[in-house]
Amino acid sequence: MPDSDIGKRQRLLPRISGVSTINDIIPPIQIIPIAFPAPPAVPVLPPANPVVLVVPRATQLRQVSESHSASATAKVTKHFGMSLKSSYVRKQMTSGIFLNGARVTTYEETATGWGDTQLSVFWKQQVGSSRSAKVETGISLPTGRT
Repeated sequence: MPDSDIGKRQRLLPRISGVSTINDIIPPIQIIPIAFPAPPAVPVLPPANPVVLVVPRATQLRQVSESHSASATAKVTKHFGMSLKSSYVRKQMTSGIFLNGARVTTYEETATGWGDTQLSVFWKQQVGSSRSAKVETGISLPTGRT
């Protein structure tokens, strides 16, 4: 109610017969609780069981390796010389994938092609009639793909 109406009723209160309090004219305010629905209960999930991760294992079953090389040697002087060596390589490896001790699958890897080229220089000296000494050093050039 607006304040002006309450003030008018209070002023009129003593003149009205049978009215002793303001509550006889203006009933007291009643508070009616409004029931809101409860929020839905969130279910509590039990903790998850620990996860056991089983990793498959690759094991080598068989390996074949072949190498065929070609070399050339040239003497530059009486005691010094050079050597050039290259090789053709074929490698084959068969592996198996095992899971909990049982073979799941088998796969094969093969590599064939020219290997690296080796270049070396050497010094050779005859010592006596049947003996000689040789010192050799060299590098391997990454010319191959195998």
